[in-house]
Amino acid sequence: MEQAAVTSLFTLLGGIILFILSQYFLKFHFEPMSDLRKIIGQISKELVLYANLYSNPIDDTKTNVPQHYKDASAQLRSTASELVGAVQVIPWYRFWTFLKFIPPLKSIDEARGCIISISNCMWGPNRTHYATRNIEDSKTIIKELRIKAYK
Repeated sequence: MEQAAVTSLFTLLGGIILFILSQYFLKFHFEPMSDLRKIIGQISKELVLYANLYSNPIDDTKTNVPQHYKDASAQLRSTASELVGAVQVIPWYRFWTFLKFIPPLKSIDEARGCIISISNCMWGPNRTHYATRNIEDSKTIIKELRIKAYK
C-alpha cells in the first residue's frame, strides 16, 4: 500500500512539473514565435495591398501627395516597428533561428530596413528611381523573411 502511494505521489508531481514546463514553453517561446509569424504574414499582405502605390510613387513636386499614399506609408512603418518589437520578446532567439523556426536577426533587420525604405520612397521627385528601388526592396523582404506565396 505504501509503495502505491509513493508511486502515485511521484506520478502526480511528474504531471505537475510537465504541465508547468509545457505552459512555460507555450507562453514564453511558442506564442511569441507565432506572433512574429503573424507579423510576417501581415507584411506579406501589405506588400500585395500597397504594391500599386510603392511601385508607382507620386512626384510631390508636381502634385500633392494623396492621403492613401500617406496612410500606406504610415502603415508600412508601423508594421516594421511591430516586426522589431516582436523579435525582442522571443527568448533563445538564436537557438530557434538555428532550428529554422524563425528568420535570423540579420534577415529581420534587413527586412525592417527595406520596409522603412519603401515607406520613405512612396513619393518624391525621382519617381523612376524610387519605383525601381521599392520593387527591389520588396523582393529583398520576401527573400529575407522567407515569405512563401511569391515563388
